[in-house]
Amino acid sequence: MPYPFGPFLRLLLLTLQRRNEVAGMRWAEISPDRSTWSLPGGRVKNSKGHIVHLSAPAQQILAELHPLADPDTGAVSPYVFTSNGRSPISSFSKAKKRLDEVMAAQAAENGGKKPSALPEQDWRFHDLRRTGTT
Repeated sequence: MPYPFGPFLRLLLLTLQRRNEVAGMRWAEISPDRSTWSLPGGRVKNSKGHIVHLSAPAQQILAELHPLADPDTGAVSPYVFTSNGRSPISSFSKAKKRLDEVMAAQAAENGGKKPSALPEQDWRFHDLRRTGTT
C-alpha cells in the first residue's frame, strides 16, 4: 500500500505501539539518526512517556519518508503520517478495508489459497500489538 497507510502499517507492525501513537508520530519525536522514537507522556495511554528503539527496517521506512507541506499555507507538517499536512492520518476503517482487499488479491494470485501467515478478515489493527507483545 502506498503512503501514508503502507509505511504506517509497516511501522505499526515493527514497533508494536498503539495505532494512534504511530498515526500521530511527529518528526520532532524521532532522533536525528532515526534510532529512537521518544513518545511524550501526553500522547500515550498510560501518560508515561517512553522511548521506542527502532529496528533497522523501521529506520529504513522513516529514511524513505519526507515531511509534507500543508497545501494551503506551505508550512511543513510536524506529522510523519498525514494526508493533509495539518493533522495525523485517520480513516482507519477505510485503510483496513483496503488492506483486506490487497490481502484477498494476493490470495487469489496464489490460486485462491490464503497464506497461513495472513489473518482472517475479522481482525483489528490493535490485534497486531496484542499478538506481537504476547
